[in-house]
Amino acid sequence: MGSNLALLFRPLSFAIGALLSLVIAFAGFGAKGLEGMALGLIATAFSVFGTKGAISVAGRSIVAGKVSSGNAMLLLFFLMKLPVFAFAVVIVYRLGPPATGAFLAGIFLVYSALTGWATVQR
Repeated sequence: MGSNLALLFRPLSFAIGALLSLVIAFAGFGAKGLEGMALGLIATAFSVFGTKGAISVAGRSIVAGKVSSGNAMLLLFFLMKLPVFAFAVVIVYRLGPPATGAFLAGIFLVYSALTGWATVQR
């Protein structure tokens, strides 16, 4: 069963799931739903990858005892995640009601996929 779950949580599966969720948001809520879902997926993925990058930089820096310029860029990416997410929230609330629900669904999808991926990695 573990190998079947590992196949489900591959990058291609995530991309297909994201595209499918965008199509469903557009079909159900129109352009505002599509915009809200896209912003939710992008902002949350940006946040997740920023956190992952910061954790890996911290681990490498502790082992190596120094920080390279590439590692510094990853830390900057981590620090930018909150303003990017806040900016996406402001845009979504200005778009209106269908976009807000789709945005929240996008956040839920990314964190659900992250939880599934982490479970398979154990």
